[in-house]
Amino acid sequence: MSKLISKSAIFILISMFVIQTLSMRLYLHKRKFESSCDGKFDLSQYARLDRVCEDCLELYKDYGLHETCKSNCFNNVIFTKCATSVLRESDANTLIQKVKEISPPKSKENV
Repeated sequence: MSKLISKSAIFILISMFVIQTLSMRLYLHKRKFESSCDGKFDLSQYARLDRVCEDCLELYKDYGLHETCKSNCFNNVIFTKCATSVLRESDANTLIQKVKEISPPKSKENV
């Protein structure tokens, strides 16, 4: 009986470790810097911009929206629409202007 309890405890511990590891990998993937943003934002600035995209995802429940919002280092129409949807107008305008100053548009379709 004690062998069974011991094996059960080991199984539970291993399961908890695997679940925790998988959860952490998903979190880190979600928070990674876009390669097009490297060196343009510090982590706190990036997290603030990413939060706008996350809030927009929560609002509209469109799962492709998060990546599209972050494309071209946040300098795109979707980010602009998300910012104006989830933030006060003055806050949205400040963030949008900061993105445009740091990362000018690469093409007309991303403006």
